[in-house]
Amino acid sequence: PGWVLLDADLLAIKNPDALLDLLTMPSDKDMYAVSNFRLKKGRFDDLEQGGNFNAGMMVVPSPSSTDGAALQALVDDAQEQDTEELLLNKLFSGTARARCGALPRQYNVPKRVMHHAPALWRALVTQREIVFLHYMGAKPWM
Repeated sequence: PGWVLLDADLLAIKNPDALLDLLTMPSDKDMYAVSNFRLKKGRFDDLEQGGNFNAGMMVVPSPSSTDGAALQALVDDAQEQDTEELLLNKLFSGTARARCGALPRQYNVPKRVMHHAPALWRALVTQREIVFLHYMGAKPWM
């Protein structure tokens, strides 16, 4: 019934099967994602403190038709420069943010961490934490 969304520019470094458990575990969360990595701050946001999530990897245990209709309304009103991430963060903003569960950062590590937070990158690599490496921005295969 649920689904796991993976952007096409994610590279699996480790087996992500643990995410599938979220599809069957009882939970009060409608969606799970990793918070955004902030380039200027050199760290990940905190979803519990109102930070945005990165929509490149999401787990949705029980899709809601209400959310689908609300998302369609956002899409209908979207501007050309609006991304799916912006629209999804709007959908789960304000009080709806409590319906989002935070996943550990290793499930969506942007390659930009390497340049903007080298100490964090070294720790993630040394401890072999990275599950998905996200090639946001320039792609080496294009």
